[in-house]
Amino acid sequence: MIIVDAKLSETTALTSGQNAAKNQVTKGNLSYKPKDSKGLDINFQELPTKINQGDAIPISGFYKLYGDGNQNFEGVIKL
Repeated sequence: MIIVDAKLSETTALTSGQNAAKNQVTKGNLSYKPKDSKGLDINFQELPTKINQGDAIPISGFYKLYGDGNQNFEGVIKL
C-alpha cells in the first residue's frame, strides 16, 4: 500500500497520526476492516488479489501531495 496525503502547501506539516503512518513504511501493516470483502477499488478497477476483513496490507510508501492553497496541484514529495 502506498499512502498519499493531500496538503494545502509544501510546508504544511503532517499530523501526529500521519507521521506515525509514515514511520511504518516498510515496517508496518494496515488492517483491512470493512465487513464485506472488496474486489474493486474506488475507480471500479479489479484489485490484484481479493482483500478480506482483517488482512494485513504492508505499507510500502508515503507521499505528500500539495497545492498552492487555491485548488491548484503543485507537486508530490516522497517522504
